[in-house]
Amino acid sequence: MNVFSHRDSFFYAVDYLVRGGRKLFIIGFAAFFLSALHFPYKTSVYADTSEEDFRTAVHLMDDSLFAVAASEFNSFIELHPQSPRLADAQFNLAQCLFLSGNFAGSLSRYRAFFLNNPDDPRSPEAEVMSARCLEQLGNHLEAASRYMALYRSFFTSDFAPATLSGAAKNYFKADKAAADSGLCFSGNFYNSCFWPGDRHFFD
Repeated sequence: MNVFSHRDSFFYAVDYLVRGGRKLFIIGFAAFFLSALHFPYKTSVYADTSEEDFRTAVHLMDDSLFAVAASEFNSFIELHPQSPRLADAQFNLAQCLFLSGNFAGSLSRYRAFFLNNPDDPRSPEAEVMSARCLEQLGNHLEAASRYMALYRSFFTSDFAPATLSGAAKNYFKADKAAADSGLCFSGNFYNSCFWPGDRHFFD
């Protein structure tokens, strides 16, 4: 009787362990299944967050909150370096910095955009804005040189007259600043830098 009782106890214990093991297996499988569903969900949220971050920055820019928008575009660039919106964010950041009066920061961002996106249709505009930043910073001689480089590279474009005018204006300011400081350039300093035939824009 005692042997039979011990044997029954043994099989009961085995059966209990098996049943418990099945429960653990079911629980483990359920946890794995739920986690497999969880990761794609997180990826889709990341994509949505990227687009939402960009739209938030654009709305701030549209509302003329340029300093705040610049901060948002900068955060977007740091958080989403692989985004297809990256070039748009870089250009918008440069614009917002310019419009908020941060000309040094804007100059750096426009130059970076031009160098990193040479085939982008906005690259010539980025170079024009670089010259405008230099002008705002009082670097008139460098601004004039930048305007002239743009004119010679894009002299058939619609904005060629504006770049030539910008060059003339900044050469004049550089010449005047030199005269005011006790230095003097001989002759018309800015006129000597134009190609033959350029002056017809001022006739």
